Amino acid sequence: MSTVRTLGALRTTARRPWLLPVVLGLALTSARAEVLVVDPADSLGSGFGPLQTALAFAQDGDIILLRPGDYAPQPTEQYVIDGKGVTVVADTGAEITTLRWVVKNVPAGSTVVLRNLTLGPTEAGSGVASYLSVESCAGAVLVEDCSMFGIDGVGLPFLPFNIAGLPAAQVADSPAVTFRNCTFTAGGGGAAFINVVSMDIIDGAEGGPGLRATDSGVHLFDCVLIGGAGGAPLLRGYDAGGPGGAGLQLFGSDAFVMGGSLAPGHAGAGGAGANGGPGVDLDPRSAATFRDVGFVPGMGTGSGVDGQLTQPPGADVSNYPAPARSVTLGAPALGPGLVALEIDGEPGDLLLFAIAPGAGALDRPPQQGVLILDFEDYTLLENGFFLPTGDFSTSLGVPDLPAGTDGILILVQGLFFGARDVTLGSPTSFIWIDDAL
Repeated sequence: MSTVRTLGALRTTARRPWLLPVVLGLALTSARAEVLVVDPADSLGSGFGPLQTALAFAQDGDIILLRPGDYAPQPTEQYVIDGKGVTVVADTGAEITTLRWVVKNVPAGSTVVLRNLTLGPTEAGSGVASYLSVESCAGAVLVEDCSMFGIDGVGLPFLPFNIAGLPAAQVADSPAVTFRNCTFTAGGGGAAFINVVSMDIIDGAEGGPGLRATDSGVHLFDCVLIGGAGGAPLLRGYDAGGPGGAGLQLFGSDAFVMGGSLAPGHAGAGGAGANGGPGVDLDPRSAATFRDVGFVPGMGTGSGVDGQLTQPPGADVSNYPAPARSVTLGAPALGPGLVALEIDGEPGDLLLFAIAPGAGALDRPPQQGVLILDFEDYTLLENGFFLPTGDFSTSLGVPDLPAGTDGILILVQGLFFGARDVTLGSPTSFIWIDDAL
C-alpha cells in the first residue's frame, strides 16, 4: 500500500533495491490496470482494433500497448484522449509514427502517459496543426521518449501578411504537463512573396517555437527544443527574412527546464536584417527556472542580432546550480523478462527512489527541482544505489505480474544525495505488462 511522505521523511518501504520491479508492484497494488493491445497488422483479430476505438473504450487508468503498424493513414487524422487518464506506449522495438494527438479535460487525480512515439511526419513541414495539443487538463500529463514536429508556414500571394511556423507542441490551461527525453522541431516561417493585389513584398515570417505554453505549468527534463527557421527573403539582401523561432514560448505560464538543450531557429538566410530566435520567449506573466540546460543561439542575419537565452532582457528567470541527474527505466517492461535501468548522477551520489501510482507537479526549491509524482500519494524507498562514478546501467529482472493483473503503471523519480546537495532527478514511467498478452 502506498503512503504519503515528505521528502525529509526517509522511512523504509523496501529492503533490496536490486528487486526494484518486485518492490514497485507490491508497493503500489492500486496502480493495476487493464491492458488493451492494438495491432494493425493482426489479420487474426486478436488485437483490440483501431487505436481511436481503443482510446474511446479505455477506462481511466488503462494501458494501451501499440504493436508495430501504420497509425497515420490519413493526413488529417488525430487521436484524442478526452476526460480520462490513459497510458499509451509503443511495444518494445516498435518504431511507431502517428499523426496529431489531442489530450484534453483530464480530471484531477488522473494521469495520461504517452511514451515511445513519433508525433507527426519524420520532418517538419506537412500536416494541418501542431502534432500534440494538451488542453484544459486539471490532471497530469507525462510525455516521455517522444518526437514532435511542427508545420511550416506558407505565404499566400493574395494575403497581405505571411504565416508563421507552428510549434511542435502546445499546452493550454494545464498546470501539470511534463516532457521527458523528448525532441520538439518547430515549423519554419513562410518565405517572403509578392502580394498580387498590392505588388508589395511581404517579408518572411517568424519560425515557430518548439513548445508553446499558455496559462500552464510545463516541466522539461532532458529535452531538445528546436525553434523553426525564419522564412527566406524574396530578394537576397533586399527584403527581410523572418526572425527565428524560440525554443520555448510562454504566455502566462511557468516552466522548469533541466538538462537537454534549447536550440532556437536562425533568421531567414540572406535577408536584409532579422534576429535569431531566443531560447525562451516569455511574457511578463511568465517565469522560467533552468538547471544545467544547454543553449545554442539562433543566428541573426544582416542587421539582425543573434538570439539570447531569454527574451526580453530582465524577464523572470532563475537558475539552480546543481547538475542534471536522471533515472530511466525501459518501457514497456514485459514480465517475466528484463528491463533496462540507466542512472546519470554525479560521483559519490546515493540514489533513492520515490514512486507513485500517478503524476503531479510540486515545486521543490530545496531539492532544486520539481516533484513530478502525485505528491499526496507517493512512497520513498530505502536503500538505493551508491554511484561511485556517477553513471550506472544494468538490466533488472522483471517477474510475472500478480495473478489477475495485465499491467501496472508506476511513476518513478530519483532523489540524489550528493556531497554538497540533495536534488531531484528526472522522472520516468515504469509500465509493467504481462508478456502473454
